[in-house]
Formats: sequence, structure tokens, C-alpha cells
Amino acid sequence: MAKDKDKEAYYWNKFVNEGDRDAYEYIYRKYAQALFFFGLRYTSDRELLKDYIQDVFVKLYQYRTGLLVSENIHNYLFTALKNMLLNTHRDKKIQIDVEESEIMFVSEPSIEDKFIEDETELLRKAKVDTILGALPERQREAMYYKYIEEKKIEDIAKIMNMSKQSVSNILQRAMQKIKKSFK
Repeated sequence: MAKDKDKEAYYWNKFVNEGDRDAYEYIYRKYAQALFFFGLRYTSDRELLKDYIQDVFVKLYQYRTGLLVSENIHNYLFTALKNMLLNTHRDKKIQIDVEESEIMFVSEPSIEDKFIEDETELLRKAKVDTILGALPERQREAMYYKYIEEKKIEDIAKIMNMSKQSVSNILQRAMQKIKKSFK
């Protein structure tokens, strides 16, 4: 994991300092699909989402000289996309479709593998949807960052614009509700 972070830091520095296109491509390849899955939590409009991800990367390239070398690229990209999507929802009053957000891309090694993978994923998602569906939106969001994105409380607090204590409280309440649902 440390090697991955070092590699990411290396490419980030090359991109910010030199405008290196290979570094830019590495960042895009590493984060584009994760951003897509993340964005599905906010909209089911896949084309709009793809456009916004492109916009995030275009702006990243345009404003790279103003970025900090030590900036956390993961937080930067996810926060930028989230803000774009939330601003669109506010401005255009687009209805958020949470159920659609669970659809994922699957590569197609073979038809049988795809079918098995899809069925397994659907069953797993149904269980998770049932549990998470009972949680309020802020608790679901915090749980996503903590357990799917594996973010630290400090990072979640920045993304959600909350104090660390509030994030901890939200996560604790969510876990209590999840435990109750299993009883």
C-alpha cells in the first residue's frame, strides 16, 4: 500500500510540477472508474456523470500550476465531482436516484463469468441496499467514505464539511442501526 501511495505521489508531483502527460494519464486511469461509481450515488444519468468526470479532469489539467504538490489527489477529485453533482442537483432540481447508483461496470471475460459475477453482485448488493437503505443520507455517505473508500475520519470531515467529532458520531449511529437490523 505504501508503494502505491509513493507511486501516486511521484506521478502527482510530475503532473503538477512538469505538466507530464503520462502522469496525467496515470491519474486519470487510476481514478476515473472509482469516480464513476462514486458519482452513481448522486445521479443515475450516466452520460451527465461521464461529462462531469471529464470536466473534473479538464479543470485539473487547466489549473495544475495552482495545485499544491502535497495535496491529496483522491480527496481533491472526489470532492470536486461531488460538488459538481450537488450543484447540478440544486440548480436543475434533478432527482437523485439512489437505487440506480448500485449498478456497476463489469468487464466481460466470458458470458458465463459475467452472469455468475452479476448474480453474485446482485445478491450482495441487495443485502447491502437493505441495510444501508434504512440509514439517513448523511450516515450512508459517511459509511461509504469510511468503509468503501477507506478514508480516515479527518478526510471524511473535510469532504462532508463537518467536524471530526460529528463524523464519528454519525458513523457510530449508523453502526448501531446496522447492528439492530441484524438482530
